[in-house]
Amino acid sequence: MIKSIQKNNEKKIIFGGGIASGKTYLACYLFLKSLIENKKLYSSDTNNFIIGNSQRSVEVNILGQFEKLCKLLKIPYIPRHTNNSYILIDSIRINLYGGDKASDFERFRGSNSALIFVNEATTLHKQTLEEVLKRLRCGQETIIFDTNPDHPEHYFKTDYIDNIATFKTYNFKTYDNVLLSKEFIETQEKLYKDIPAYKARVLLGEWIAGSDSIFTQINITEDYVFTSPIAYLDPAFVLEEITPHYVLWSELMISIMLLYFKISDQQMILIL
Repeated sequence: MIKSIQKNNEKKIIFGGGIASGKTYLACYLFLKSLIENKKLYSSDTNNFIIGNSQRSVEVNILGQFEKLCKLLKIPYIPRHTNNSYILIDSIRINLYGGDKASDFERFRGSNSALIFVNEATTLHKQTLEEVLKRLRCGQETIIFDTNPDHPEHYFKTDYIDNIATFKTYNFKTYDNVLLSKEFIETQEKLYKDIPAYKARVLLGEWIAGSDSIFTQINITEDYVFTSPIAYLDPAFVLEEITPHYVLWSELMISIMLLYFKISDQQMILIL
């Protein structure tokens, strides 16, 4: 993967996938590698930074990884102190930002960045993430995202991952991480055994709808397994009156879909 990124000179990279799959560790390594290799390109006002849902989440999710990597690679590292919002890697300042609010971009507005790391990309406000990309205008102009999957209509999926002309996405599965214990994997599989939509999202890193759908799975035969939702209820419906004889629904909307499939030698139409 690293060789592919280098060979193709990829600069807008998304690491997405399941939990504990190694994507964040690899993103940290790639950020560190790009930071050191391009050190000569930075000026005194270059704002290289890491942004996540909050400064606290960045500290929990990211900084420990950087400290381990720097120690392993013998790169000078000065951690964040309680009265500041940055770290130092090989004497290069890396600012830390939270980005879950639309107003968060004001903290880095007007700055020029060569290297940016976006942690938990789906948790950032859409406007803030748009402003992040506008900062990327000097040096190597590299941005690295890591994210867990969300609903397939989430803006990060439609505007970034699906924009293959601009962004290169690598998908990770929890099973890819050989350092995870067998017990951890078995526990996760048991937790999501009866919730296939969440198993697909959490362990396999798939962008599918979750429990807000009417159905998360329909098993017809061994050959026909549906793991994506096939119908939705409008959450705005109102239940106005219930009597022993009838139920009156006000503003009830339901998608009507025809699923045509073949079971053995018979054909069947399922109407929802």
